[in-house]
Amino acid sequence: MNRERTKCTNVVDRVLGRTLLTACGLALAAITAFPAVGGANVKLWLYPEGAGPREGGHVVSDGAFTLVVENVGKADESAQALTLVIALNDPALLTSGSVTLPGGEVVDLATATFEIGVPSMPCSGAQIPRHGVYPTSYLEVPLDDLAGGEIWQIPVNVSGEAHLEVHFDATAEGFKTTGHGETCYDVVNPSGHDVTLAFAEPAEPTCPQVAITKSASTTGVALSEEVEYQIQVANQGDCPLTEVVITDTVPTVENGDGEQVPAFSIVATSPTPSSQDETSLAWALGAPLAPGESAMVSFTAAFDQAAADGQKVVNTACVAAAESEAPECDQAQVAVGQTAAQDDQVTGAGFWCNRIRLALAGGPGATYTPEELTALLALVDEQSAVFSELVDATTPELAQPLLCTPRNIPMADKLIRQLLALWLNVVSERLDPDLTLGDLCAGDEPLPPDTDLNLTVAGVIAGAEEAIVAGADHATAVEWMQLVDFINNATVGEECGAEAVGVVTHTAVRHGHGHRRSPK
Repeated sequence: MNRERTKCTNVVDRVLGRTLLTACGLALAAITAFPAVGGANVKLWLYPEGAGPREGGHVVSDGAFTLVVENVGKADESAQALTLVIALNDPALLTSGSVTLPGGEVVDLATATFEIGVPSMPCSGAQIPRHGVYPTSYLEVPLDDLAGGEIWQIPVNVSGEAHLEVHFDATAEGFKTTGHGETCYDVVNPSGHDVTLAFAEPAEPTCPQVAITKSASTTGVALSEEVEYQIQVANQGDCPLTEVVITDTVPTVENGDGEQVPAFSIVATSPTPSSQDETSLAWALGAPLAPGESAMVSFTAAFDQAAADGQKVVNTACVAAAESEAPECDQAQVAVGQTAAQDDQVTGAGFWCNRIRLALAGGPGATYTPEELTALLALVDEQSAVFSELVDATTPELAQPLLCTPRNIPMADKLIRQLLALWLNVVSERLDPDLTLGDLCAGDEPLPPDTDLNLTVAGVIAGAEEAIVAGADHATAVEWMQLVDFINNATVGEECGAEAVGVVTHTAVRHGHGHRRSPK
């Protein structure tokens, strides 16, 4: 997909009490064109042999691998004067290394040939996108022209000490015909289509490591309505888990006689539990859970207990294994008798995880068909740099594991997960992207102090996208995650406003007006 990237001078805004770079006056549709400058077709992708070019975040741990360089532009769009950029985080950790070029020439990675700084783009002389790597020690290796659709395979052999990182980028010249003749424009692979060779300490065993995710098919029900709960457990360690037991505790509420009674009745289960009564269910897995394997159970609850009306019912599920020191638990919350209020609530990854799961299963409570979800995801792919270039979520089957991922994942992945939910809220028209943070009522996730309430939903999406594409570090990912989480947990209503958000603002720069354009 060919898109243009609108240039705009970065400005420093005060957000979250610290400085962040954001795009000024930038429509979301404009930021999604990365990195083709000038609307041309030359695009350079780097990835290890055997990996998909759109997987993003390529990290290689074996010092002998094949680097793939691909021009995914049209056949008549050549990447000229292509240069391979090789960067070292610490040259002292490099023992030896070489790359074998397409013509058979072997280039020795001698540390004396590296220089310190940021490589320059070939046409403009501007610095290449830093990808979270530069400035550092780097070496530029000139290569030949690479025609559109052509692929080079470059063998790499590197040895080094623990903590050495060798990063690979590529730059080239592209040319297009304008009214003034032929114009040179810069070409560089985007973040996520680069490769890092990382030498780590010998990994400590991660056995056992079990994760659990509990979700509900809706966040609010009328009295007597049903909710489907889903519990997924996954073995994220290196060894099998045995005697795995999943338990769910039915919450209780106090009735008019002062007694604690079950908040709902269980009307269906899948599969049949090993044991069940009014207050609990338990599933004992019949076989060990292998590394990387997951299991899922579900049950349907009828909220027919009058004493639960008007309450927020929290349901807890846990998983235990013989190898685990303590159970891992997760919760799902459902508001009883508050479905009208829930219509105004923005929703996060858990909601969209269930919308997709129910659509694919054709189960009760499905509010979207697979075709409708595919259409929404196509809108996201069309408008988002992250989901058009770095992460493929173009079908419900591809989006489901991303949205339903257990919570103990790296912060950057959490940000991508919640960003997809925010995009779905926007393209489904559940949320107006022109709303400011001050237009929203805070939910379970408050805004940090000194947040600019004039920042729009569109502006948050723009900033989060820019951070992810640039290879945001943990701290930056946390900052944008706080804003995305706030929006996905907020409520939209006439009573909402700056006072309802509950934060004090001390804004040095008015931040929202440059982003008040819809991503549609």
